[in-house]
Formats: sequence, structure tokens, C-alpha cells
Amino acid sequence: MGTFLAGIAAANWGSSHVAVVLGSLVIPAGVVLAGVLLTARDIVQDTLGSAAVAAAIGGGMAASLMVAPPRLVLASTTAFLVAELVDWWLYTRFRRRSRSAAIAVSNLGGLVLDSAVFVPWAFGSLALLPGHLAGKAVATVMALAAAAALTARRRGGVLP
Repeated sequence: MGTFLAGIAAANWGSSHVAVVLGSLVIPAGVVLAGVLLTARDIVQDTLGSAAVAAAIGGGMAASLMVAPPRLVLASTTAFLVAELVDWWLYTRFRRRSRSAAIAVSNLGGLVLDSAVFVPWAFGSLALLPGHLAGKAVATVMALAAAAALTARRRGGVLP
């Protein structure tokens, strides 16, 4: 859980300090980490429960105040809470069917809401929204592939 908490602060630091430019897309480094955190949230929920997720989000936001501007932290906190509630609801709903499906569906809902709320609050416009969506989508695909590979290894090579 400590890694999840630190990841929240690192994502906020990365969003305010480092960006990659790919053509017209501006992808803050923290966005990719935020995409991975959507999957990490699902894992924390499975192993420690929803209360632990809420505690980690609160702690991560408090830690973020030490490394990122207050406006960005407020935007991040608001976006994270909205996105995490939707992510939690979707993950819980789809988890009965398949962990991989639950991660994919919940991350998609979470990444769209997180970006749609965060970008205008943090940066004052929607100009960075395409880069945020692209960065989180790539991170989600990578995290989903890693989760599927780990699950397959535990099942003796059978993908879920």
C-alpha cells in the first residue's frame, strides 16, 4: 500500500515537472504513472479492501502537497476521488466475471473521468486532454498485460 501512496505523490510531481511531446500530444510523465495506479488501486482493493484504498488516496494526496503545486493537488484529489469511485464501482461489478475484464472496464471508466476532471482544473483548459487520455490508455494496456501475465503464471500458463 505504501507503494500505491507514494505513486500518487509521484504522479502529481511528474504531472507538474516532466512531459513528453509526441507530435501534437503533450503527455505529462505523471499521467502514465496515474494510469498504472488505476490498476494498482484494483490490486489494493483485492488484497486490503476498499477502506485501504481510501486511506492510501488520502495519504497520497497529503504527500502530494509536498511535491506539487496546491492547484494541481486540489485538481488531482477531486479527479482521483471521482474516478476512483467509478473505478471501484465498475471493478466490483465486473470482478465476478473476470479480473482482466474488471481491470479493463474499470480503468477505462476511471481514466476518462480522471482526465476530464483533472485537466481543466489543473491547467485551466482542455488542451492537454488528448495527451492525458493517450498516456493513461497506454499505461492501462501495459498494466492489464502485466496483470494477465501474472494471473496466467499462477494458473500454469492459462490466460484469464
